[in-house]
Amino acid sequence: MTSFLALFNPSPIFLVFFQSWLIRRMRTMALTMEMAVLSFAWGVRRGVRSLGLTPMSEIMRRSASLLHWCETIESQLSCGVV
Repeated sequence: MTSFLALFNPSPIFLVFFQSWLIRRMRTMALTMEMAVLSFAWGVRRGVRSLGLTPMSEIMRRSASLLHWCETIESQLSCGVV
């Protein structure tokens, strides 16, 4: 990445706009991932209940863990850590 920047020698204003665009893009991807996980978890919960199983099955625990991971990523993006 450094050699790419050195080759084109972009202005500082371009770098600021590129960084803000990249952060917005990463937030969008994190939100999209979170929506996919929520949709999956909702579907699993509905399927588990329709089978008469308990909602806190192994699949639900894994879905909750994945949702927690997505929330962690989103919070890091909003704080500027990532």
